[in-house]
Amino acid sequence: LLFSATMPPEIEALSNKFMKFPRTIKVDPPTSTAITVEQFVVKSKKDPWVKREVLRQIIAAEDVKNARVFCNRKTDVDILFKSFTKHGFSVAELHGDMSQSVRFDTLNGFKNGTYQFLICSDVAARGLDLPEVSHVFNFDIPLNSEDYIHRIGRTGRAGKSGRAFTILTSADYKAWEMVLKLIDQQIPEFEVTLPERYLKPHKPFKFNQKEDHHSSKQKKHKFHFQKGDENLKKEQKKSGFKKLKHEKRQNFPKNAFGMDVPAFL
Repeated sequence: LLFSATMPPEIEALSNKFMKFPRTIKVDPPTSTAITVEQFVVKSKKDPWVKREVLRQIIAAEDVKNARVFCNRKTDVDILFKSFTKHGFSVAELHGDMSQSVRFDTLNGFKNGTYQFLICSDVAARGLDLPEVSHVFNFDIPLNSEDYIHRIGRTGRAGKSGRAFTILTSADYKAWEMVLKLIDQQIPEFEVTLPERYLKPHKPFKFNQKEDHHSSKQKKHKFHFQKGDENLKKEQKKSGFKKLKHEKRQNFPKNAFGMDVPAFL
């Protein structure tokens, strides 16, 4: 007999090599979600700092006993862990790069209430028996639709109720549609109110450029450099012209502002 909470195709193919005419018994279809879990989707801008504020607002609106927060990448786990720590949450992180002993210590701390939040990657979505989890938060929508079922299945266990929230951005619509198609459900939207500073559009970084008024019709721009041999050497180094010899200043062309500009720029 072979028992497993999940049966990926790789494991199934391996088991078929050692078993003759095996019979498969499945308790639930792989596309079903637990009826004890209330599911919600929360829309957000795709900026990471806005998503983090959305998550904090959800937590503030909920009575969270403890929760597991899922990210797609280990780097995002680390960033979110530092953000939670900065905002005073009792939090631990769990991902695949941690040693087994550290994982056990982290899980024990989460079980006994030392940590209220556990930020983790999908390595912690399956096979961990933590029956007292009240909430699950999907900071990222999983790349594999079936992982959504396993993630939210970490709450609402042993007949107890649980709540699962998924943050949705404009970059996630395709992945979210695949999740909805898999589970064949419509998830209600949960609204949060963000502070005004998170609603303002983000201004992209702009180079310090000045318009050449003598060629404004062609909308050409030139970088404005300061005088001096030291500044010239810095610009030569940045531009990759380390071996370029310094020419006489009178040979340099003049720009619209009367400043000396190297001929190669």
